[in-house]
Amino acid sequence: MNPASSRLKPRPDTLLLGLIALSVLVRLWGIADRLPDPTLGVDPIVANTAVDEGDRRAMYYAWDMWRGGARPIDLNPGTGDWPGLPFYLTLGLQLLYRAYDAVTHGNVSAAAFERHAGNDPAGMFLLARIFNVLIGVLTVYLVYFLGRKLGGRALGLWAAALIAFNPAHILASQRVSDPNLLALLFVLLATIQLVDAGAERRTRSSVLAGAMIGLAAACKYVPMVLVLPIVLVQLERGKGRPVRTLGFRWQPAVLGVLAALAAFAIASPFTILDWGAKAQSLSLQRGRLLGEWVGISEAPVSLPTYLTRTFPEMLGWPAYLLAILGSILLFRLPPRGWVVALVPVVLLLPTGALALAQERFMLPAMGSLAVAAAYAAIRLASWLGSARAVPRVAQAPLAGLAAALCVAWTAPGFVHTRAMLHRQDTRVVAHRWIERAIPRTEPLVLDVYGPEFDAKREGRLSLVWPFLATQATYVRAAYHPEWLDGFRYYATAGEVERRFESAAPRYPDEAAFHRWIREHGRVVWVSDSVGASGPRIEIWQLPDGISSREARDALWDQVRQSPMYSPRLARWCSETATIFLKRDRYERAAEWAARGLTIPDAASRRDLLEALSLSQVRLGRSSDAEQAARTGVREYPESALLHLNRAMALEALHRNDEAISEYGAALRLSRNPGAVELIRAQLERLGAGTP
Repeated sequence: MNPASSRLKPRPDTLLLGLIALSVLVRLWGIADRLPDPTLGVDPIVANTAVDEGDRRAMYYAWDMWRGGARPIDLNPGTGDWPGLPFYLTLGLQLLYRAYDAVTHGNVSAAAFERHAGNDPAGMFLLARIFNVLIGVLTVYLVYFLGRKLGGRALGLWAAALIAFNPAHILASQRVSDPNLLALLFVLLATIQLVDAGAERRTRSSVLAGAMIGLAAACKYVPMVLVLPIVLVQLERGKGRPVRTLGFRWQPAVLGVLAALAAFAIASPFTILDWGAKAQSLSLQRGRLLGEWVGISEAPVSLPTYLTRTFPEMLGWPAYLLAILGSILLFRLPPRGWVVALVPVVLLLPTGALALAQERFMLPAMGSLAVAAAYAAIRLASWLGSARAVPRVAQAPLAGLAAALCVAWTAPGFVHTRAMLHRQDTRVVAHRWIERAIPRTEPLVLDVYGPEFDAKREGRLSLVWPFLATQATYVRAAYHPEWLDGFRYYATAGEVERRFESAAPRYPDEAAFHRWIREHGRVVWVSDSVGASGPRIEIWQLPDGISSREARDALWDQVRQSPMYSPRLARWCSETATIFLKRDRYERAAEWAARGLTIPDAASRRDLLEALSLSQVRLGRSSDAEQAARTGVREYPESALLHLNRAMALEALHRNDEAISEYGAALRLSRNPGAVELIRAQLERLGAGTP
């Protein structure tokens, strides 16, 4: 080999490689914490509240598209809360995990894989998290590439270091197909194209940038606003150039916008194809984001909160102040510099118009903020050198010291967070204590964000009290202690109580509800007694005789006049009626079913009619039972239980011919072996034979 030619070969950047390696290691630290625990008895994919909510959401919607191969793949995610790309990525990882499982465990059939992954999906979650780590590390490299393109190797390295050790970025990299991290990936790719000022590649860079923005919007809707910089960049590049037609100047910008729309349509097609369903989800999501969040929102818009609290906590004050200074300096560096500075501004304006400020919402802007902070550190060091405040040889170490200060500022908080996540979750500990100490037949009430139970899997009589983080007044009707009569235990989650107490003037009934539990209940377990992390969980034993039927009916007549979120409150009534049915408390079950039927909600109406008619059959109110079941059969002819309830009521009324007809309908529709056996016995007893 020619020594001269070997010297000409580019050598790997040792510092960059070391930074990438450290980025991988710090993101793998604790990657297996808070995985689904199949021993809890709840659905491990969606119902284990100790697992990150975003992880569960991405995994559940992807899993529901194919159920591990038990049904043909349906690429419609069924929700508009997120665009489709994160779900498709998760689906691909699930398919990859199935191939791995087939090799390692021999679960070749779809049924075998569905049983394995559906009952113990920890490995599937872990694979998806590790892949997301790689996405996070890739964004670290792209920040380096963007910084180097803008200002050289030093700028790239310092910017990459800022994002590599940022706690918000690290935690996002440890989740399953985090949509904000994926949006950051594509925003960085778009920004790299936009800072390329080569005139001969105006159209190409604009189209590529547009496509990347469309893919970012297919992860989170907001990045679609970045088509604005495409237009501004092309206008800037067109200055001083000969313009023969209007179309020549606008062609790159128009093609870039069209590329963004096309990429979004390809990566999230059902947002458009199933617009009716998605529009409903988007409307609900818009109401959540624009409405007040209980105990969290501090102003009608979140922009002031972002500027004074969220960004300082997300970046640390040193990095935040440097990012502000760097953005100002970059705006004076057209066209390359102000493109980088413009990205966070354009993303912040629509996000800041929402009522809630969340770190994760601004993650797509973090790459540009890291470059701006590093640029400010280098310029400050250069300015001090030109002012002879420091020797020229010390300028680079001084910039590095500023970056190190930024990293050190947020490191203790991240270490603490990581230590807390490594501990067992309070909700898991509470779940296990309840399983040991409280019989499953004792009616148990649960706060949202507390332990969760699966009635079908575990057989526990539990009810989650209706709570809405936004527009909470629409479930205010539930927050009266009179409704607790008949329940034995209440598991409170400190986060719910804290939110209501912090905004007690706006939520007086809700705050008074939890105070009543404290004043009249007896605490039997508190999560503070265990070395776990998570929301504070308290188990309260409730007193007997809390209210009378007359008091509850009078209260309901009063509260139902207020605006209600009908689906949630109707389901709450239905679930309460079901609990009392299983406790053989038929009078109370009929009361709650009748209460729920006063709420106009089609989704719960069938269950309520089934509960009401069955309760009345058990109470011997045959005429009322027949009337309720007849109404149900007319509206829901496919319900075997409604036919069965009507048959039993008709038999009690000695209308045997009609009863035989209804028993026959119930037998044809029933899929329950026990019910089939009962119906056959009834038909034989009535002399109708066995169909």
